Amino acid sequence: MSARAAQADIGCWLPCPDAHPRADPTTEATPGTGADRTRLTLTTLEGSLILDGTGEIGPNGVRFRGTAKAAPGSEDALNNLLNIIGRRNGALSAISIG
Repeated sequence: MSARAAQADIGCWLPCPDAHPRADPTTEATPGTGADRTRLTLTTLEGSLILDGTGEIGPNGVRFRGTAKAAPGSEDALNNLLNIIGRRNGALSAISIG
């Protein structure tokens, strides 16, 4: 991968009654500190589910840390999903991979 960031839009469809059902996370992959690592950034652009996090892909696998939360007015519709995504800390759900 070149030094320029590679960016891809990913569509994520969620069945959320009475809520905007589309979240559009954007991922960016850029070279990390070593030639064998790629840094990741995940941020939603719109929708009921708000995701934010960073990580890297390297020779030992994927490592990612982030948070998920419901947009204002969507808390009730997304409560169970946020419980499944990760450990809850109030309105935030912790995402931890690797």
